[in-house]
Amino acid sequence: MLRLGKSLRALRITFGLSLSQDECAALSAPFVLDKLSLTNHAQTIFDNNQRLALALQDGVNLEQSFMDQIIHPCLGPDKDKAWAKSPFVNIRYRSKDHSDRALLRAVLEYEAQQRKISFVSGSSFGFRSHRFEMGFVRGVKFDTLRIAMGSRAGPSMDAIIKLLTELAAYKDFKALKKAYPVIVALVPIDRSAEEH
Repeated sequence: MLRLGKSLRALRITFGLSLSQDECAALSAPFVLDKLSLTNHAQTIFDNNQRLALALQDGVNLEQSFMDQIIHPCLGPDKDKAWAKSPFVNIRYRSKDHSDRALLRAVLEYEAQQRKISFVSGSSFGFRSHRFEMGFVRGVKFDTLRIAMGSRAGPSMDAIIKLLTELAAYKDFKALKKAYPVIVALVPIDRSAEEH
């Protein structure tokens, strides 16, 4: 293995290609190369994201929330189809101010830290940890939060559902800003949105 590691490093340095040892190790994880393990792992991720979508649908009053829409195949007209699965849940929110995106991200990061839950900003979805991503649509106003529940269930997942349900109780971003004045002071405000 040591000689293989040296060869991989030499290829990366010389040609700028080949996998690192960490990347090789990640690919050797059982759920990547073993079909049954991969299927079970993927199903757990699909189940966790469906659970989040259903919990938000049941626990959030969209008419009284800054959240506008919960998007997941299990909530749509084709929910009974075998393909109605997703490794993430999209939440559209009502906002006319571009700085609301930064505020929401900061609130999620702050609450995850305060509550000691594994919930981080990032776009590497599908493994064990739970992640979120802000405004993933190119060229379109950033008004979407993407939540990707990982394969872990248990206390972290329950805490994320509780956090999102609690945040959804805020009617608009004005109310959210009022509840988090320390974060508002740290988040850059986009004044261009106020001019229009």
